[in-house]
Amino acid sequence: HSQSQSINPKEMLIKGCMDLVQSEGMDPLIWISSLPLTPSALSQSSVFMPDREDLVAEACKSLANLCPLLLSDLASSSGSAKWAISVLESLDRMLDTGDEDTSDGADQEVSSDFGIDALKGIGALAEYEPLKIKIVDQTIAKLLQLKSLSRDTGDVSNAANQVLLSLGFTE
Repeated sequence: HSQSQSINPKEMLIKGCMDLVQSEGMDPLIWISSLPLTPSALSQSSVFMPDREDLVAEACKSLANLCPLLLSDLASSSGSAKWAISVLESLDRMLDTGDEDTSDGADQEVSSDFGIDALKGIGALAEYEPLKIKIVDQTIAKLLQLKSLSRDTGDVSNAANQVLLSLGFTE
């Protein structure tokens, strides 16, 4: 217990994140983030099922928050940077989640949150030169569409603009 007090909180966070990456913890996060948001037959059963949207949202948020770490020198030297492409693919799918036609305002809000988290992660990955071309190829149409949104989605529009700026595009 006294050993954990000698490590500062930032070092503990980095160590925890690196342990997650190195212990095959990324596969489950990526898998959960790719779950469809539509209800399944299991959700109607009497067995307790965790809320799918909450799980997907938390997985997306976790992946987005890990992005800067995946590009760090520590990740590069440990071989953990290899996850950057898989995380990009997953975050890109989250942008597609926001495109789904939803009639319920709450669903749209969740999609907006997914979009903001996904865009933050993609923005962090856009700082990594080798990924820039892949990000542009894969997301430019979505980024431009999201940037042009203004009604009730100013945060999404701003996040998309930040990614475009990280990629070297100017207004």
